[in-house]
Amino acid sequence: QGEEIDVIWSHTENEDWGEDGGSELSYSLTEYGGEDIQLRFRSAGGSTYNINYWEIYNIAIMASLDDDLAAIGIACDVEPIVGLSVPIDITVKNVGLNTQNDYTVSLNNIDGLLVDSIQSDVALEPDEEAVFTLSWTPDSGGIYDFYGEVLLDGDDNDSNNQTELLTLEVLNQYDITLLDFIVEDYLNVGEEAEFSLHVQNSGSNTISAAELTIVLMNEDEEFLDYFSPFIGFLQPGEDVFYELYYTPETVGEITFIGGVIYQNDQNPDDNMSEPTTIAVFAPNTSLLDIGPSDSWNPMPFNFNSSHSYTQMIYLDSELMTTGFIDWLGFVYDFSE
Repeated sequence: QGEEIDVIWSHTENEDWGEDGGSELSYSLTEYGGEDIQLRFRSAGGSTYNINYWEIYNIAIMASLDDDLAAIGIACDVEPIVGLSVPIDITVKNVGLNTQNDYTVSLNNIDGLLVDSIQSDVALEPDEEAVFTLSWTPDSGGIYDFYGEVLLDGDDNDSNNQTELLTLEVLNQYDITLLDFIVEDYLNVGEEAEFSLHVQNSGSNTISAAELTIVLMNEDEEFLDYFSPFIGFLQPGEDVFYELYYTPETVGEITFIGGVIYQNDQNPDDNMSEPTTIAVFAPNTSLLDIGPSDSWNPMPFNFNSSHSYTQMIYLDSELMTTGFIDWLGFVYDFSE
């Protein structure tokens, strides 16, 4: 105020400071209690060039209360795994004027349910902080959210008692996943068809392939083909393709389910494919995909009926084959 100037922070020219997007500065104004003061940000020297490209996003003056603990951080430095204890660090800071040595630090899930807590007698002087390690043991894989909290009897400010949310993804120790079930577009009676199953070790532990059974089933979950790899290991995150085979015996439709059976799987819900129905045609039948229009063969087709979806079509003698209409779009005049 007036001609009296106190420098509470300074930065030396040509030295790096702060982070892109801004950094926070925090300083105590306790010594100015009861006074009227002004805060300013200025550049010293022969030119104002030194202050170019500096941006001040906000200036806030916060009251220092007698009793005020704040939960300012929550972190986990390990990869959470089902069945193993997970250490979670919560940082508490004394932003009040009085020393505190009797308070509770807790870990809570997003629903507010208590996970772990500690009654602390660690003395925190004003502006001092401490890290408290609490623990949680997950019983299933998935995504979980937590926050830390500090509780002090007589706290003058409850608005800073909770941290931001911490999101953790928990891995199963043993988890095999069927990523994809690759099938043929159609099958022919008497012709062996190949089915490919894309399998991944989604857990945290190495798995012996001999513990897996790769299966191909119908809609009644009757085995059509299966085998165990017998040798090899799947490392965490590793994926592999396995092939199974089936030869249909009759014309019609068959619904297939592909999957992998693993007795120790902690998440078996992702082991089986959705049912896939495939048409089975007579031997030596080929399907013709007519379209799109820019790739049509202008060779004329002779239809012996005009309304049946499964209508047989007879092609020009150059092709010498028959088939079923899979898709039909009209761009020519078929009225003759």
